[in-house]
Formats: sequence, C-alpha cells, structure tokens
Amino acid sequence: MGGIVLGMEITKNSKIKKYLIYIILFYALLLRLPIIFQHFSGLHAWNEGHYAMSAVNFYKYGIFNQMNDMGKDYSTTPLVPWMVYISFGLFGVTEWAARLPNLIFGIFSVYIFFFIAKKLYGENVALFSALFVSSAHGIVYFSRSLQLESPFVFFLLSGIYFAIKYQEQQKISNYILAFVFMGLSVFTKFSAIIGYFPLMVILLKDNFSKKIIKFIIASFLSLIPTLLWIFHLSVKDLFKLFGFFTRTSEWSTKELVKAIIKTPAITSEHLGIFIMIFVVFGIVFTVKNIRKNAFILVFSFIWFALLFPFPKAYLKNAYYDYPALYGFCLIAAISAAKLFERKQQVTLALVLAVIIFGCVKTYRRINKFSSFSENARIYEPSPFYSAKYVAKIRSGTETVLVDYPQTMFYAGGDPEFIKCIYGSTARYIENKNYDFIILNYFGGYDFDKAKKELEMNGYHQIAPLAWKIKDRI
Repeated sequence: MGGIVLGMEITKNSKIKKYLIYIILFYALLLRLPIIFQHFSGLHAWNEGHYAMSAVNFYKYGIFNQMNDMGKDYSTTPLVPWMVYISFGLFGVTEWAARLPNLIFGIFSVYIFFFIAKKLYGENVALFSALFVSSAHGIVYFSRSLQLESPFVFFLLSGIYFAIKYQEQQKISNYILAFVFMGLSVFTKFSAIIGYFPLMVILLKDNFSKKIIKFIIASFLSLIPTLLWIFHLSVKDLFKLFGFFTRTSEWSTKELVKAIIKTPAITSEHLGIFIMIFVVFGIVFTVKNIRKNAFILVFSFIWFALLFPFPKAYLKNAYYDYPALYGFCLIAAISAAKLFERKQQVTLALVLAVIIFGCVKTYRRINKFSSFSENARIYEPSPFYSAKYVAKIRSGTETVLVDYPQTMFYAGGDPEFIKCIYGSTARYIENKNYDFIILNYFGGYDFDKAKKELEMNGYHQIAPLAWKIKDRI
C-alpha cells in the first residue's frame, strides 16, 4: 500500500537509524521481563491461573481436554495452553515459563507493528509507533500476562502485514499467509474475527465487487480450524459454550451506557497521559483524510464494537481494548512525526516523558497488581504459601475448597478434587464437604470470625490461611 512518509528523517546516519528499532525492542523487553517472574496475583490474574491450570492438567487428562476451574472447558481453543504446556515441558512448571510464550509474542508484535507502520507512513512514524507500543503500560502488562491477547494480536498483526505486502507485490503467497495468520488469530481467541474488518479495508480498497468473493472464500477457509474445533464438541458442550458467552454479557441499557462513558478513561489509562495527548492530535490529523487513513481508523475503533453485546464484561475485563491500543499508538505516532517536523526539541521532550512515564507506571504497577488482602499480607510468609503447602501434603483423593483460579493452580489445579467458587470460601465452612479449606487471599471476610467458625466446625489450622477437617487428619 505504500503510504506517505511523514516528518523529516530522525537522523541522517542510516546505520544508526537501522539499529534504533532494536534499541526500542530491547527497551520493550526491559519493561516486560522483570514482571514475568511474579506470582499469579493482581489484575486479571484469574486468567493466568486458569490457562496455566489447563496446561498442567494436560499431563493427566490429555492435550485435547482443557481441565481447569470451569471443569471441562471449551470456552476457548487449547492453542495458548498448548504453548504453555510446551514451555512447562522445557523449563518446568513456573510462572515465568507460563508467561514466556506471551512475552515472545509481545516483543515480536512490536517488531511486526514497526514494519506495518513503516509501509503505511514511513520510518519516522514507524519508530514513534514502536516506541509508544513499547511504553504504553496497558500493552506492557497484558503483552506479558498469561492471557489470549498477546498471541492473538501477534497473529492479527502478521495477517495485516502480509495483506499489505500482497497489495504491494500481488504475490499469492502473501495473500495466503495473510489469511493463515488471521485464522490463527481467531483460533486463539474467537473475538479476533473482528480483525477481518480492517483486513477488508486493505484488500478491498479498490475494485470491491471483483475482490469480495475471493475475500469471502479465503476468510471461510482460514476459519476452518476454529469451526472444526467448535463443531467437534457435543451438543451439551456447544450449549455450555453458548451459555458461557451469554452469561458473560449480562446485557442491559444501564450497563451499556456505563461502559460507553467509562471506556475513554480506561483506554487513556492503558496508554498513559503523554501518549494520549499525541492520540488526540493524531485523530484530528487522520480524520482530515479518511480515505487515506481508513485502515488505521477502522483498526483502532472497531474493537469498541464489543461494548455493545458485552458491556459489563467489557468493564470487568479491562483488556478488551488491547488490540485497539496498537492502533492508537500509530495514530499518536502520526501526530508525533508531524510535530517533529516543526518542533524537534518539544517532540523529543514529550517522547522522553513517554519513556519515563512508561517505566515509572509499569514498575509501580508491579506492586499494585500484586497486592493481596490485608490478611494474606499479614499472615502469609510468601505469596500463596498456604495453597502450596496444601498441594504438598494433600493425598490423591482429598478435596480442597479455594477462592479463585490462581489459588487453585497453586493448590494443585485438578478440578476432580479442587473446587473453585470465585469468592470467599468463608461462606462454605459449615458445609464440611471439603477436607481442606483455604481462606480467600483477596479479602471479603472477617479473618477472626472465619477462624472461629472453622474451629467450631471441626477444622484444624495447618497453615496461615489453610485448614483441614480434624476427623480426617
């Protein structure tokens, strides 16, 4: 597709410029690498426990059976758990091994995005884009987190890249690769199907009527792996899958209005204030020539379509805008390159602020996202100590009650014997149905009151937040 180069050259020394992207990639790695060693705690850590459990349980149940806090789980395909399973096999069952595949995808996403921006708008915009994507702390956090976002966006960006190459070279191999990667994106996460709309902008820009049939056929073929996965399920499992998505939405007009109002603040928080300043001006520049900038505008805003069917889930799961963040970073880069034409020192000062702000916010969030309840901080000598202790002493058939998926992972992760209730376990003390009860790590109960109730119901404390029923000791 080519595109117009915005801004003057950042440096006349082509050798230095050639290495700038690698310096940016190293900077991106520095921001992400330390936090892959964290335990599974904090923002959306239930997803990390969920997918790590699936990978661990492949050893017992086989690689086509995802077993986790949901029992037998078909809410997603097993592609990401398969990657984690391979990583566990190579490096052992650790948090960093679980996150390693996503970290790799996150870094390569910066790299592929640089080439997309370069083809569309030139090298200056591409370098600013890569720097902003590397710095935005929402991207930093979720690109290394054990979730579906990092790999699905990498596959999506790869598909976009080969589509642009096809438009330039008209090689059928690029067209095929574009749809192979798009298919992998959807196979990773079903909502990635939205990515076919910006792909249409690239491939159907000219002669829409002549190209649409070819596009539809290629799209269908690319979705075959996902369709095969869905339709291999039993009728019961299909209803379970459908129920998962309809339950998640919990749609209402009130929730939709709330989501629409709060979404700009969420996205701004994920980008950071300095990148957001560039975004505001960048939108002004891009809408002046909608035809030329149609792809990046569609790519940035189309993901907000998820607001309408899933408003409550959109707010609860703050990562739904993750692919849009890449688009906004490119829009920000367009305005940064334009400003650099006129005010180099001002632009570099703002870019330096982006870097500093990105570093500070990212490392501050290590503690913010990892905080437990006061009870856990006071009584546990190390994160998930009680859960790990239960996993160590528990016999094969003894049952355990836990609060959230990440606790379930550390307690052993087998849903045949471990029950996750997504809330305070203190509510279930009187049932006496479980050999072990691990109190909630994340608050929502009175510790002293729960301790008394456990003792009254025949439980004996074996760890700071873990109890075992006495008559089964």
